[in-house]
Amino acid sequence: MELTKQKQDEITAKVQKILLSNFSGPKSSIKINRDRINFACPYCGDGSDIHKKRGNIYWKSLSFHCYNGGCQKRHANVVEFLRDFDQSVTNKDDLMFYLDYIRENQVITPTKDYMELTVFENLKEYSIPLEVIKQKLNLVSPKDNFKIERYLKGRFLHNKLEYFLYDPKEEQLYIFNLTPDKQHTFGWQIRNFKPKREKYVSYNIEKINLMILDKEIKMPNDEAIRMNTLSIYFNIALVDFMKPVTIFEGPIDSLLCPNSVSISGLDKPTDMFDEIPTVRYLFDNDYVGRRKMEEKLKRRKTVFMWNKLVRDFKVQPRLADMKEVKDFNDLIKYSWLQKNDAARNYNKYFTDNPLDIRSV
Repeated sequence: MELTKQKQDEITAKVQKILLSNFSGPKSSIKINRDRINFACPYCGDGSDIHKKRGNIYWKSLSFHCYNGGCQKRHANVVEFLRDFDQSVTNKDDLMFYLDYIRENQVITPTKDYMELTVFENLKEYSIPLEVIKQKLNLVSPKDNFKIERYLKGRFLHNKLEYFLYDPKEEQLYIFNLTPDKQHTFGWQIRNFKPKREKYVSYNIEKINLMILDKEIKMPNDEAIRMNTLSIYFNIALVDFMKPVTIFEGPIDSLLCPNSVSISGLDKPTDMFDEIPTVRYLFDNDYVGRRKMEEKLKRRKTVFMWNKLVRDFKVQPRLADMKEVKDFNDLIKYSWLQKNDAARNYNKYFTDNPLDIRSV
């Protein structure tokens, strides 16, 4: 994502209004730098020196930082900063862009903090009823659309329809991250069927609250980062970490495997799971997925051995609609079509022994 000069100027203009409302003289001015704007911090006032300017907004991350050690709020993102001084971003498209940009360029929170109880409490508090979403976006059940019902049946998901709704106008399948009651969601992924669109798009809890309820979530930036991240980790509220938990890349795979989680892409952090002894990783059967699992295996984390399974079952699909077995969904489909036990025996192909690295 690119932060254009126009958007930088719009943010700078809002900051200028804040300064003019809080300061006079030199403290009300902004210093423009290539990578940031520098100004007197309106949270703490920057002391009695009229030339002090210890507040900064950095364009790379859209983060605010005050270098006054006594400031009551030294860190925030630009959306939070503007909101705190009554200069909220009111244009929804701009707000969505800023939230996505911040998430994409954020400074990563220590991963151990993601699994704290408060994060899950926040997810539950800000979850939205599926019925509200269905009415707001004019969605229908997969049962009411033959094409989508057939699509899900072809992926062995015809018994999991409670996770899906469909937009027939936009040709978009909504895959919901559900709460334990399966009546609420705190995030979703869209599968686009129209050409020239990104195939999968994820919406975190902050974005869906803005879209459906027209409501901003107000909380410290580090808490929002953790909550937004876990909100697109599918099944995270439904798994039992006292039993074996399988971590997949995509939500379709996780819906086919009992007690599993999808991280919605390998660009997401997974270290928060590494110290949980029941966790194991089954990423896609491609170069990137296998390399990620090799990295985990070198640290003695449990991973899936795609190469060993392929050798043992001589996986060489020559079917019209299958060129390769690239993920867990493909494995189930291939095993069913070929009438072999590859999918039924997948549990036997996990290892935490670094000597097995060639089998990954």
